Amino acid sequence: MRERTVELRGSSLGDGFGIGWFLREVDGVRTIGHGGSGNGQFADRVIVPERDFAVVALAAGPDGYVLIQAVARWALEHCLGLIERDPEPIAHDEQRAREVAGRYESDVMRCAVTPCVRRSCTVSWLPA
Repeated sequence: MRERTVELRGSSLGDGFGIGWFLREVDGVRTIGHGGSGNGQFADRVIVPERDFAVVALAAGPDGYVLIQAVARWALEHCLGLIERDPEPIAHDEQRAREVAGRYESDVMRCAVTPCVRRSCTVSWLPA
């Protein structure tokens, strides 16, 4: 779980994924974590192995994700002195956007992806 098996680019979740765990550095210190959500409930766990520290945050409600992220950042800063910064956004690549555009479907949802710059996009969830 500590070794990167997949690289993530431009993700606020981390810079890699290691067998089910998001791997990232916060202020030069390696962290591992994983979270999730369902039916308006949110969870996040961040572990800092070299500091023998972990934080778990749980919340329910429309702003639950924002709250658990704020709790994790607060704990890292106030307990360990680690400042988490937002990742640098990746420049829009029109060709790549066109390659991934389309309709996607799973057992529980359908969605349409259109090639656009993030701030000008609208999200369209289609009923399953």
